[in-house]
Amino acid sequence: MNLRADSRIAANLNTMKMLIFLIIVGFSLPVEALRYGTDLDESQWITDSSPYSCRLEHYIAGYGTGAFVHLAGEDRRLELDGQGIQFGKAKIGVMAQPPSWQPSRFAQDLANIQIEHGELHLNELVSTRVATELLGGMMISFQGSLKENEAQPLEVNLSTVGFRGAFDVFTACEDQLLPASFSQLERSRIQYKVGQIEVDGAGRAVLRDIARYLEVDESVQQIFIDGHTDNAGLTRDNVKMSEQRAELVRDFLLSLGVSSKMLVVRFHAEKYPVVRNNTAANRAKNRRTTVRLSREFIPQLEPQDSLQQVKPAAQTSSAIAAADDEALPDNIEIE
Repeated sequence: MNLRADSRIAANLNTMKMLIFLIIVGFSLPVEALRYGTDLDESQWITDSSPYSCRLEHYIAGYGTGAFVHLAGEDRRLELDGQGIQFGKAKIGVMAQPPSWQPSRFAQDLANIQIEHGELHLNELVSTRVATELLGGMMISFQGSLKENEAQPLEVNLSTVGFRGAFDVFTACEDQLLPASFSQLERSRIQYKVGQIEVDGAGRAVLRDIARYLEVDESVQQIFIDGHTDNAGLTRDNVKMSEQRAELVRDFLLSLGVSSKMLVVRFHAEKYPVVRNNTAANRAKNRRTTVRLSREFIPQLEPQDSLQQVKPAAQTSSAIAAADDEALPDNIEIE
């Protein structure tokens, strides 16, 4: 009886050991990656072009899209949109891999990146490297983990098929992009040195960008030009200087073909400082002409005597607070 019992115990122990071994081996086996890509015969790159944005998009079956995006005034970038399928926080490898019909070529690591919110946006440097490899006939693979389960590998692939012709259209669009977007140009500021009234090179570049933008965007109804000074000197002199600064900005825009009907010129001397005039650096910030684009037409009252409108700017907390909050009359732009 004891021998039989011992045999049964030994058999049970061996069975348990085998089960434990199988469990350990099962956990150690690599998990099959979730792979997304488009069949070669269905691979398409589609472009969408305008003066405001250029987009080159590739549909990825079962996943979503990969797209090169270039917005006016910004750098080119590459975005992956998984429509709910997101990468986790582990580093994502970006690789160039040879297609099946070129087995002699070697895979290359292009970048290793880490993201925080699941969506993958690659900067201009990496996105341009990706484009170069696609143009060279390589496939692009993004390898990371699934956000909901970091143990689950995730792989998303971009195809080279159909890329070259579409990329030519995309780069042609980039060449025609506006230099800046409405949000970038809506509130612009031109700064001045002490006693300066002329628009410098940097200011002229901003005004050229505005004029070029207006050639495309017909929704802009008015442009408010507001001249300002620091508090140095007499108010009467500052009124004249702020007027000259604003008028020279207006004249330059007119020379660029901007309609005079759009331009509203105002000048305020030292009345609306953006910061206290208590240091040289702060006074430099207050010497400015602001240019604001408006998509709303605001009827203007007939201008009164500027000296009656402009009073010396007392350096009080209430005056600065009013400027900071833009709680100013007649839509005056103080930034």
